[in-house]
Formats: sequence, structure tokens, C-alpha cells
Amino acid sequence: PTNLTATDGTYTGSVRLSWKGSNVRAKYEIWRASSAAGPWTKVSTTGFFNAGNRVGSNNTPTTGTVFYYKIIAVDEAGNRSPDSNIDSGYWGTLPTTLTPSGWSTQIGAVFQGLANWFRGWGR
Repeated sequence: PTNLTATDGTYTGSVRLSWKGSNVRAKYEIWRASSAAGPWTKVSTTGFFNAGNRVGSNNTPTTGTVFYYKIIAVDEAGNRSPDSNIDSGYWGTLPTTLTPSGWSTQIGAVFQGLANWFRGWGR
């Protein structure tokens, strides 16, 4: 597998991984570590897929904690590929600074923007 990328805070509750699959029908093992040097722990295995782009996710990290990921393909005969590149990723967090007054300020700004747009629309 090649071109592994892991999301950096994009999703709340998971790290999404994507990679280019191998040229043979294979399953993919997702490995995780707290440092790029390891030690590595297998956290998931996909079903068998043909070549192409793949997406997986890891739902067990703690919010904001960086983990490192690599992928290994295993064909139907049990042959293992070399490790993919390593990429780091982490869970996102929900915004915690938005208060009810912040909501009203944002909604007011949206309505003001729409009003300005409508005023200019007939010109």
C-alpha cells in the first residue's frame, strides 16, 4: 500500500485513513503506535479488496492525542507486503467556546449578509 494519509482533527470521534491499495486482491491491516518508531499494535483488518483507493478509520484514540499509522497488505495466500508509509493523525473536538450569545451573534451576521445580498440583487 502507498500514499497513506491520516486525518488531523477533521472528524470528531475517529481518525480516517486513506491509501492506495496493492495490485492484488488483499486485506489490509491497520497498525497504530504512539511514536513513528513504534512499538506497533494491529488495530483493525479490512476484508479482501482488489486494487484501488481504500478508506478505513480508527475509532479508539483519545481526542487530540496524536497516533502514527501504517498499512500492511496481506494477499489470499498470506503473503505480506512491505509496510506503507507512516502518517500521523488525531481526532477532532467539538467546539466548546460557542455560547448562546455567540449563536445569536453568528445568526445575526448571517441574516445581515442575506439582507445585504438581497438589497444588491435587484440592481
